[in-house]
Amino acid sequence: ALISRLRLADVVYVQQCLTEVGLFAASHARLLGKAVYGSDAGAGEATALKENPDLARIFDGFHAISEFAALAYEGLEVPVHVIPGPVDSPSYPPAAPYAKRDRTSVVSLGRLLPHKGFERTIRALPKSLSLDIIGQPYDPAYTQFLHACAEGKNVRFHADMADEEVKAVLQRAGLFVHASTHVDYLGRFYHKPELLGRAPLEALSMGLPALVSDAGSLPELGKLAGCQVFRSDAALANYLESFAAAEFAVPAPHEMHAAVAENYGPLRVGSGLLAMMRLIPHAHSAH
Repeated sequence: ALISRLRLADVVYVQQCLTEVGLFAASHARLLGKAVYGSDAGAGEATALKENPDLARIFDGFHAISEFAALAYEGLEVPVHVIPGPVDSPSYPPAAPYAKRDRTSVVSLGRLLPHKGFERTIRALPKSLSLDIIGQPYDPAYTQFLHACAEGKNVRFHADMADEEVKAVLQRAGLFVHASTHVDYLGRFYHKPELLGRAPLEALSMGLPALVSDAGSLPELGKLAGCQVFRSDAALANYLESFAAAEFAVPAPHEMHAAVAENYGPLRVGSGLLAMMRLIPHAHSAH
C-alpha cells in the first residue's frame, strides 16, 4: 500500500525523517526514483543512521523548522534548508484590543511533561497574578509535582480542552509564558526541548504577549513583536513582577500577528518548501 501511494507522487516529504520508519519510507521513495525531502520533529534518531551517516543521502534535502532544529543534521552530507514554521496564523487572528484583556491573567500551554518546565512559572508567579495551565497530563509523577508546587497559589489546571476553548482563554489572558528547559526538575537533560515553539507563536499571533525561555529554538522568537526571552528563573520572576506592576510594554495586537504571519505563516513556509523542492524559484535560506 505504501509503495502504491509513493508511485503516484512526484515529491515525497517525510515527517520524522531521522527515525527508523522515516528512513523506511524515504528508502522506498528513493528506490522509486522520487525526489525525497525530510523534516525532524524530535521523535528520535535511528541507530543505523548514527552508525552509517551515509544513509542520509537517500534524501535530496532536509527541512529545518528553526535554526536550532538545523543542528540535528550536523555531520550529514545533505543540504539543510532553514524554513521556520509553519504556524497556522490565519486560524489565530488578533483578538480584542489589549486594553480589554485581564491584566492579572497568565496562561501556559503544552503537554504536561518535565521538559516543559511549568514549575518554573508556578514558582515565579506573584500573588497578584493567576496562572492557567492548559495541557494533557502525560506524566503522573510530574503532574503530582506540579500540583504540589501550586499549593497556596492561584493556579488552575485544564485538560481535555477543545481548540475553541483554548483560543477563548488566549483571548482573555494578559500574558503567555513558555518555560521549557534543557534540564528538568529531576536533573535529566533534554537535547531537543523545543524545535519551534508553536504554542507561544500561536499566542503571539492572537496578539497575546509572550515570555519564552532560552531553551532550544525559543530564543529565535525574541525578534518578534511582543516576545521577550528570559534566561533564568530570577529573570522570569522579574518579568512577572514587572507585568503585575503594569510596567510591561505591549505592542498592538495586529503588530504581533503580522510578525508571526510574515516569519512563520503558511505563505512564508509554503513558498520556502516549494523552493526547496525546486517547484518555484529560490525563496529560502539553506546551510
